[in-house]
Amino acid sequence: VVASDDDDDDDNHDLEDNNNNSKKVVRVLQTSHERLPRPKDTSSVGLIVYNLGWLPGNTNTNTNPDDNDNVTGKDCVTTMETTLASLVDAISLLRVGGMLSVVTYPLTSRDEDAAVRLFLTCLALRSSRTRTWEEKVASFVAAGNGFGDDDSSSINRTAIAQQVTFAMETVVERGLQTWRVSQNNKLGMESPPVLFTATRIK
Repeated sequence: VVASDDDDDDDNHDLEDNNNNSKKVVRVLQTSHERLPRPKDTSSVGLIVYNLGWLPGNTNTNTNPDDNDNVTGKDCVTTMETTLASLVDAISLLRVGGMLSVVTYPLTSRDEDAAVRLFLTCLALRSSRTRTWEEKVASFVAAGNGFGDDDSSSINRTAIAQQVTFAMETVVERGLQTWRVSQNNKLGMESPPVLFTATRIK
C-alpha cells in the first residue's frame, strides 16, 4: 500500500484535520510490491506499508494449462529478491518525515525476514559514526545472523548478504539520507510476526 497526497484519482479519501478542520486528500493504492506506482509528486508520499509472507485466501488459478490445481494462499508468497528491490524503490519515494512500515513472518520465510532486518539495520547505519553498513553485512556473514534466531543455520547468509549489499549500493547511489529504524515483536509467541518501521529524517 502506498499513501500519498495526490488528488486526481478515484481512490481518493477526504480526511478532516482535527486541528483546523481543513481537508486533505489521501490516495490509497493497493498493489503488488514488485512494481510500485510512482505518483506525480513523490514529495507527497508519506506512508508505504508492507505485509509480507503468504497471501491469505488467494485462489488464483495456476498458469500451467496442464495443471488444473489452484494455487492456494500458502503457495503465493513474497520473496527476498522482489521485496528488497521494492523496499529500495519505496525509500526513494518517501518524503522527509515519511514512514515505511514492514511486517515480516519468520515462520513463512526466514531468509526474507533476515534480509529485511539486515537491510533496515544497514539503512539506519548510513548515518552512524561508529559502524558502517558494510561492516554490519560482513559481521552478518561471518558470525551468523546476529539477530538472536535460534536456528541461524536455516538461513542462507551468503545469499542474503549479496542481495542486501546490492540493495544498499543502490540506496547509496541514489543519495538517500538519514533514517531511524525500530522493531516491534509480539511477546509470548514463538517466532512472532515482526513489525519494522523506518522514518526518513532527512
